[in-house]
Amino acid sequence: MALYRQIRQAVPGGGTHLLRQAAELLRRSVTLSRDNVRRAWCWYDLARCLIDTGDSRDDIENAFTQAISLLEEPKFRKRYERWKAKV
Repeated sequence: MALYRQIRQAVPGGGTHLLRQAAELLRRSVTLSRDNVRRAWCWYDLARCLIDTGDSRDDIENAFTQAISLLEEPKFRKRYERWKAKV
């Protein structure tokens, strides 16, 4: 998380191009991985990237719901609810 913040602060434009690249890699990871825990975390991280790059609400919601459906991780639901309250 600290590295994520450092990139956003240090890179011009908040690192949007890096976040888009990360989102693409996370999408690939979701399709290639067979481990549900790993896939859940990829979906969660993808949702975070999509929020910061300003992607569609539907894509963000889909990423969160995929993560939550694969793994009952309180952090996923908490972050999803916090995002939902801002939208």
